[in-house]
Amino acid sequence: MTETWQSQSRAFAVELHVFLLSLDPSRWRAELEDAARQRLEVLAQRVREARGELLAAGTVPEERVSRVDRAFAQLEALLAQAPSLGWASASGKLSAEWEAFRKRLGAAYEELSAQLKREAVRVPPLRPTNHTRSLFHVFCGLFSLSVLLWVLTPRGRVVATLVFAGTFWFLELLRRVSPPWNDRMMAFFRHMAHDYERHRVNSSTWFASALVLLATLLSLRACAVGIAVLALGDPAAGLVGRRFGRTKLYGNKSLEGSLTFLVVGVLAALGALALGGLAPSLGTIGLFALAGALPATLAELYTSRWDDNFTIPVTAGLGVTAAELLLR
Repeated sequence: MTETWQSQSRAFAVELHVFLLSLDPSRWRAELEDAARQRLEVLAQRVREARGELLAAGTVPEERVSRVDRAFAQLEALLAQAPSLGWASASGKLSAEWEAFRKRLGAAYEELSAQLKREAVRVPPLRPTNHTRSLFHVFCGLFSLSVLLWVLTPRGRVVATLVFAGTFWFLELLRRVSPPWNDRMMAFFRHMAHDYERHRVNSSTWFASALVLLATLLSLRACAVGIAVLALGDPAAGLVGRRFGRTKLYGNKSLEGSLTFLVVGVLAALGALALGGLAPSLGTIGLFALAGALPATLAELYTSRWDDNFTIPVTAGLGVTAAELLLR
């Protein structure tokens, strides 16, 4: 693909990503309607320009052009079919018609993202507010923590995490070789899965992979802190950042969300260490909690190409390991 087309396509995709973020249920405000209408009109023009630039790239193999153009065409059709009704419901929230439109547009965005990735054009994944997913995230983290602390032996932790991760990677392989299986998995987890996970390794698989590293290479203390910080800090940061985030730090991350992650992460780590009896004194409990939560906060902030369900627990565990070495 030409550099001009790549640049123009990425600019359009990023602008669409920002537009979809503005329609997120946790961010939508009725007073944003006029600005959203104007942005929608601009997007409709931009997608036509991007398609034109793509089709003008005559040196590109036809099959590659066709895949990307289909994704653009789907978006162009959706933007032209935007509901004509008012955006806000009686409660001031996004109306049901616009909420349904937002979901269809989000799925089309992720399809375009997958096609652009094949052409070395990377755009950010879309992660809309999903309270069911957040609750499931917390439950899985706390359940895993409980099992590792009070059920499994050291050898059992290694075996269990290897089996857990192996199962998830096997399912990932099935999703790649069998589109119907991928469709069934996405339908089964439709209330929790993000649209981008149709085209990428899902977050649960990355979490399972992180558990293997924590259980096999690091101490139980480091493992517990890594899981606890991820289980509670990550969803708390997402909820606060989407709703109240105003001071941007990196990408779509905000100062408010990062501070929430740090505070909740420290508290979660304190709880895990205290309940598991994993530190000899209050002072060391505080040190280990901060040593895990602080680097994990930076990992949550700067993770882009990797999945933070992997980078957060691993980084937190490594922080605790560094503190353990300092105290020897």
